[in-house]
Amino acid sequence: MHKKGISEIIAYVLIVSMAVTLGTIVTIWYRSTTEKQVEGILNPIEGSSQCEDVNVNVAFHYDTCSIAVFNTGSITLDAFKVTYSDDSGGINTSDYELKIPPRLSQELTLPTEGIDEQQVETVNVVPIIIVGIQPYYCTSNYIFTAKEAFHCAA
Repeated sequence: MHKKGISEIIAYVLIVSMAVTLGTIVTIWYRSTTEKQVEGILNPIEGSSQCEDVNVNVAFHYDTCSIAVFNTGSITLDAFKVTYSDDSGGINTSDYELKIPPRLSQELTLPTEGIDEQQVETVNVVPIIIVGIQPYYCTSNYIFTAKEAFHCAA
C-alpha cells in the first residue's frame, strides 16, 4: 500500500490550517492595537463623553464686531476656537484662552484679519474643556448665523 500520498495531503491540510490560524491571530491583534491607537489620538480631538455637559450659545453684537459666548452647559469651559467667515468667503480662526463658568457669558471681539469685506455672517465655536491635563475639543455643531451681515471696522 502507498500511504505516502495520504500523509502528504494531511501535511498540506495541516500547513494551510496553521497558516490561516496564524493569519487570523495576527489580524485580530493588529485590529485591536490599531483601534486603541486611533482612540488615543481622537479622544483629545473629540471628547465624546467629556463633552456631554457642554453647550454654548452666541449673541451677535453688530455695533462692536463682537460676539457674546454663553455657557449654557453645566461645566466650566476652559478655552475656545472660533472660526468665522464673511459673505465673500473669507475665513478667520482665532483661539481664545479664557474660562467661562456655567450660566455665564464672555464677550469676544472678532479680529478682521483674513476677512476681505469685514462682513461676518457665520461663526463656528468649538469649546475646549480640560480634564486633568488633557484638553478635549467639543466639536458638536456650534455654528451660528447672523441675522444680517455686520460690518467690522478694520
